[in-house]
Formats: sequence, C-alpha cells, structure tokens
Amino acid sequence: MAVTLVAERHFAALPETRRRFLDDDRLLVVLDDFLTAERIDRLAAHAARHDDYAVEYGLTPDDDEGWAETRGRHVTRAEYEAAPEAQHYYRFASSRFWSYRPGQTRLDASCPFDLAEMAALLEFARAGTGYDLGKIRCVLRRFGPGDFIGDHHQNRLDRVLTAHLPLTADPGEDLLLTLYGHDNTPRRIPLTRNSFSWFDLRGRWREAVARRTSAVPVDLVHFWFYA
Repeated sequence: MAVTLVAERHFAALPETRRRFLDDDRLLVVLDDFLTAERIDRLAAHAARHDDYAVEYGLTPDDDEGWAETRGRHVTRAEYEAAPEAQHYYRFASSRFWSYRPGQTRLDASCPFDLAEMAALLEFARAGTGYDLGKIRCVLRRFGPGDFIGDHHQNRLDRVLTAHLPLTADPGEDLLLTLYGHDNTPRRIPLTRNSFSWFDLRGRWREAVARRTSAVPVDLVHFWFYA
C-alpha cells in the first residue's frame, strides 16, 4: 500500500532523509514529488471539491499568555474587517481535523486519507526522523487571495513535528513559508505542489505564511505528529 501512496524512491532514501533532517540547523527537511503522481492528483481533486471549508479569522493576541504561545484570537469576519490592519494575524480556510493512532480501527470517511495511508504516513515520519511518534493529525487548508498566517509558533499541545503538503500548482506564485531562527534570521521555504516539508516544533522556531497575492487558491494538507 505504501508504495501506491509515497513515491517509491523516498523509501530507499530514508536513511539519507534522516541524516539531512538531524543535521539541519532548524531540523527541517523538504521532499519533492512526495506522493505518487496518481495519488497527488486524486488528493488535489478531493480537496478542490471538499465542501467543509470554513474561513478562519484571527487578530493579534491581547494578553501575555497569548503572546507567549503566539496564538491569535479567533474572531468573526465582521470583527476582523473592523480591526486595524496592523492587528490582522491570520486568514485562511480550514476543514475539520482527522487523527490516527496505531491500533485505531475506524477513520471518518471524509478524511482525505484512508486508515492504512494515515498509518503509512506516520511510519514514514518515524523512519525519516528516528522519533518515536505515536499519533498523526491532519487538516485541509486553503489559501486564497490575501490569505496568510502571521509570525507564530506551534510548539504546544504536545506536538513534535509539523508538515505541509501543497496540492495545487500555481506557476505565478508558490505558497511561501518562513522560519525564523532564534537570532531572528529568516529562512524561506517555497511550498511547491507535492513537496512534503516537515520540521521539529520543539525548537520553538517562529514561522509565518506569506500573504497570497495570486488569484489562484492553493489547497494543502497540514499535518502534526505527536510523541
């Protein structure tokens, strides 16, 4: 099954992938052409016709705890549009979440992956990092014109890794992820179609997704992996 999901060449390269990941100064690895051509096409079609997206609006935190965790305030569209632009923290569309743990026997049919595929993705991340991971969670995201995520980090809720898998190609503009080092140095990672980009959240790297200017929406799968 796994070979029909992840491109076969990535299995042979797993030792090298782990070395690259562990040697990277921000514990980041990017794998191009991650899924098989047939599987990425089906996944992109699934996301394009998905009818459970809800636009999420966020403003900058308004208390010390919110800033410490760099969590935005979820607000309504009216509140977002009435706030000064300097307070805009994120805007994007999101589906529901799906999770898998080893031994799980059921998965909601709306999930873009089946149970065996979720198990295979979890095992691939375990092999590619050497980490003892015990849970995978994913969500569909859509970034349309003007959508973005401000400077934040995800090191909470017992997360270990995060990963992005863009499904949509736009020759005019890739989705751009920026990781900020502890010295505030930015590292920019173009999120191209069918690239699988993961990094260790426990380094507390701050990250942002640049505001999208293209008229073409980009769909992606956002993953988290837990110990």
